[in-house]
Amino acid sequence: MFAIALDKLMQTLINKRKYMNFYIKSLYRPRTGMAKILLVMRLIVVILTTAILQLSASSFAQSITLSEKNATLEHLLKRIKRQTGYDVLYADNVLAGSQKITVNLADVPLADALNKILTLASHNLTFELEQKIIIIKEKEKNRVFEPVRPIFKIIDVKGRVLDQDGKPLEGVSISILGKGKTTATSTNSQGEYSLKGVAEDAILLVSFTGMETQEISVEGRTTINVSLKDKITGMDDIVVVGYGSQKRESLIGSVATIRSKDLTVAPVASTTNALVGRLPGLIAKQESGLPGGDASSLSIRGFGAPLVIVDGIQSSFNNIDPNEIESISILKDASAAIYGARAGDGVILVTTKRGTNDKPTISLQSSATFQGVTSMPKMASSGQMAELFRETQFNQGVPESQMKFSKEQIKKYYEGTDPEYPNTDWWRVVGRDWSPESQHNLSLTGGSDKIKYYGFLGYMDQQSFF
Repeated sequence: MFAIALDKLMQTLINKRKYMNFYIKSLYRPRTGMAKILLVMRLIVVILTTAILQLSASSFAQSITLSEKNATLEHLLKRIKRQTGYDVLYADNVLAGSQKITVNLADVPLADALNKILTLASHNLTFELEQKIIIIKEKEKNRVFEPVRPIFKIIDVKGRVLDQDGKPLEGVSISILGKGKTTATSTNSQGEYSLKGVAEDAILLVSFTGMETQEISVEGRTTINVSLKDKITGMDDIVVVGYGSQKRESLIGSVATIRSKDLTVAPVASTTNALVGRLPGLIAKQESGLPGGDASSLSIRGFGAPLVIVDGIQSSFNNIDPNEIESISILKDASAAIYGARAGDGVILVTTKRGTNDKPTISLQSSATFQGVTSMPKMASSGQMAELFRETQFNQGVPESQMKFSKEQIKKYYEGTDPEYPNTDWWRVVGRDWSPESQHNLSLTGGSDKIKYYGFLGYMDQQSFF
C-alpha cells in the first residue's frame, strides 16, 4: 500500500513540475522498506526548500510604479501599501522632518523604490523588510563616548575668612567653581564657613563685595583659611577723606567708597538699604518694613553706630535721596581719627552731587515696584486655638466639666456667627500681599566757568501692607 502511494506521488510530481523531471526520475527507483522511507524524506526537504526560495524571491521582486508631484512621505508610503499589500510601520515623530518630493517610478523593485523615496524625503531615515511588513526608522547616530573621568574622594571643607587686617568677615560667599553645581555657603559673624560633599580636586571661589575674589584649590585639604584684600578699582580714583580728598594710590588709611551708579541700581526708600553688601566692613541690619521706619541700622566692623557727615555737616541718612548722592566713603581705624572721640565707631562721609561746567541737562527717572512679605506665618483660627487648648487640658487629665472650652463653644468659634465667639482672619481683612511703591525724580544740572548749578526734585510714595 505504501509503495502504491509513493508511485502515485512520483508520477504527479513528474507531470506537474517538468523542470524537476530529471532530478526526480533519477531519485525514483523501485525501492522497498527503509530505502523508500529515506527517499520520501529527501523529497519532502527538496519541496520545502523550493517553496521557501520562491516565497523570498517573490517578496523582494515586488515592483513599484509611482508618479507623484510634491507628495508627502506619508502619502507615498500609503500608495506603496496599496500596491504591495505590505503593512507600513513607523513611530509618530519619525516622519516629522521629511520633505515633500516628486517621484516617477516604473516597475522599480520594492527595496530600490524605498531607498530612493527615503533618500529624497530625508537623509535620516532607513527601512527594514520583515515578512509582509515595511518598518521605517531613523538611522543610528554615531555614538560619542566621553572620556572616563577619574573618581575623586568626597570630603567636607571648613575654615575662616578674614580681611587684610585679620578681622573676620561676615557674609562672604564660598562656592565650588566650574562643577555645574549649586553648592554654596556664606560665612557667619565669626567668619567661619563649612561646605559638605566637596571633591578633593575642586576649586573654591571666595567672593565678597569690595574685595578681590580668590580661587583656591582644595587639593584634599579639609581646613582652608582665606584672607581677602580690598579691591582697588583704579589707582587714580579720587577718595573723599576727613581732611579733603586724595588719589587712591596715595591713600594710606582704610577707606571704602561707593559711587552713585551703584546706589541707584535698586529703587529703595532708604539710602541705608542701598548700602547692604556693597561696602566691605559695613554691616546693615533692617529690623522693620513699615514705611518711614524701614531704615537699616549701620555699624562698621560690628561696632556702634558710625558718625554720618553729609557735605561736612553731621546729618542723617533719612534726609537724603540716593539719587542726590555722588559718593559715599567709609573711614575706618586711623582714617577717622581727625574727627576725634566721635569717630570711635567709624565715619561715613556722604558727598552730594554738584553742578558741572556743561550745557544744561535735565534728567527724569521714574520707577514703580511692589514689596512683598518674605515670610508671613499662617495663624490658627479661633476654633483651632480653642480645640488645641481643649486637647492640652485633655492630655493633662482635666475632667470634661472643668475644661475651658466645651465642644459646643468650639463649634461656635468655627461657625463665626455669634459675636461672643469671633473668628476673624485679620490679615485677610486689613492686609495685602503686595505693597506698591513709586519714585519720580527730576534733576537739572549745568554751569559755566563762573557759576555751576544743580537742582533736584524727588517724590516717593511708599504704601503699607495694611
